[in-house]
Amino acid sequence: MRNLPYIQKGFNGFAYRTMILRSLLLIVLSLGMISAFAQSEGQPGSNLSYGTEQREGAGIKLHPNPTPDYLYVQLGDFEASNVSLTVHSIIGNELSPEVEPISDHEVRLTVKDFAPGYYFVSIRDNASQYRGVFKFLKR
Repeated sequence: MRNLPYIQKGFNGFAYRTMILRSLLLIVLSLGMISAFAQSEGQPGSNLSYGTEQREGAGIKLHPNPTPDYLYVQLGDFEASNVSLTVHSIIGNELSPEVEPISDHEVRLTVKDFAPGYYFVSIRDNASQYRGVFKFLKR
């Protein structure tokens, strides 16, 4: 009993049940993340697209996806000078990668310092008011 101060100080049943439920929730979330990672590694049932991420009608392509260092964004008919790009982590934190124009219709994002995981690139064209969000995986 000496190493369990919560029992000595009246650790009630509600607090104990809450602690157990939180632990179980963390385990379930961890298993879900492991399952999602296994699917993203090309296991059967994976719905992650490899090579490029593309939306119909916009002509925007992200490649390579997954990427280790650099993410190339082909902007289709949009001009790089009229487009604003933002990158967000899976939990919504905005990140500031280095954006390098490759041509009038393509840019390169430096993501080599990002932690491995899923990210979103938000693309907004100022001329046409187009907005699109694309997912990529950083390895």
